[in-house]
Amino acid sequence: MGKKTPRSKGKPKSRTPPPAPPETETETRNWLDLPWDVTVSILSRLRAIDVLGSAQKVCMGWRNICKDPLIWRTVDMSNGDCDFGAYDLDKMCRHAVDRSRGNLVDIIIEHNCTDDLLKYITDRCSGIRRLRLVYCYFTSVGRFYEVSKCITIF
Repeated sequence: MGKKTPRSKGKPKSRTPPPAPPETETETRNWLDLPWDVTVSILSRLRAIDVLGSAQKVCMGWRNICKDPLIWRTVDMSNGDCDFGAYDLDKMCRHAVDRSRGNLVDIIIEHNCTDDLLKYITDRCSGIRRLRLVYCYFTSVGRFYEVSKCITIF
């Protein structure tokens, strides 16, 4: 038989997690403290419907930022899950185009595009690089052809 080795007689290992750190005061942030360019970057990622319908109504600071043409270089008029009847999408799209001040380069329009709206866009924005129309049944082939000649190709 072999010799028995002595066992360590230290504290038994605990299986309970260590106590949580003491509660600290909840820190609140003022979103207006973000730098202008950071807020522009965040808001420019929203759909035009969300900016015009909600974001610009948060406060005067955000309203001023929502008027910045940088936000309107890309206009996403896709409807997602919004209620078609809740907004005048044609009017909102024209408003977004106007806010771009001619700097619009990328636009997505879903369901709500007409020949008249396409003419409005191309008359005001000469540097469009991408136009995406989704389920736009009220646009004629002739108007689409005219618009395609206005799109800048790189």
